[in-house]
Amino acid sequence: VVNMGATLTDVGIFKHGVLRFPRTIPLGGDNVTRAIADRLGLTMDAAEDEKREAAAVLMDLIQSGEVDLFGNAAPQDNGISSPWDVDTAAPLPPPMFGTTPAETAGEPAAEANPFDDPFGAAPAPTPAPAEEAPGAMVVSEEPAQYTERQREVFNAILPVLGEFVMELRRSVDYFRSKFPMETVDQILLCGGSANLKNLDQYIQSELGVPTAVAASFAGVNVQSKQMSVTRRMEVTSSFAVALGLAARDAILGS
Repeated sequence: VVNMGATLTDVGIFKHGVLRFPRTIPLGGDNVTRAIADRLGLTMDAAEDEKREAAAVLMDLIQSGEVDLFGNAAPQDNGISSPWDVDTAAPLPPPMFGTTPAETAGEPAAEANPFDDPFGAAPAPTPAPAEEAPGAMVVSEEPAQYTERQREVFNAILPVLGEFVMELRRSVDYFRSKFPMETVDQILLCGGSANLKNLDQYIQSELGVPTAVAASFAGVNVQSKQMSVTRRMEVTSSFAVALGLAARDAILGS
């Protein structure tokens, strides 16, 4: 459970309702707001309004490689060599620790066991090749169109989100190092900043763990004269702590 507050984010890993691992990350919604204010030259109040109206994780740009984890544009090929350039046509260097017996005998090397590395994610299954009908036309999917303002806000907040995801990864990796037989099966986001559009998809794509925004009002009969049903569903993740405290008081009071 990842509770994203204004200045801090509380991470709790639970098993059967029991807290196994707590951690606090010194990042929150105010960091996202300040990044927008600094990048666009706005006041904090104006940046907060901009965050609510235009802030979103533009997954198409990330998946297409146009930006990296920290919001930098993909490098363009300008003919200048780099020490990190790789010649794919060159033969591979010899292995650092020698060849395996299977490779020596001319046999294909065995596949790596994903459980050898407690910090590694399970390999994604190889999709089966799609069968195409004879003469079928392959239509490429057009990328989504974004306004210039959406791109500016996205570029402003992506470095903060990248740092946030790295801290989440460290939390999960540390837990796995302490409990190598345990797994993290799901991430639930709550708090005001959890409403950032596509944030759950972004975290899931980076960590490889199913992620969703907590539906705090699920199974709860809520009636309000001041707030419509639509509005309640929009801010449901912000009430996770309040509902938890109310439920605790109800149980203790009974």
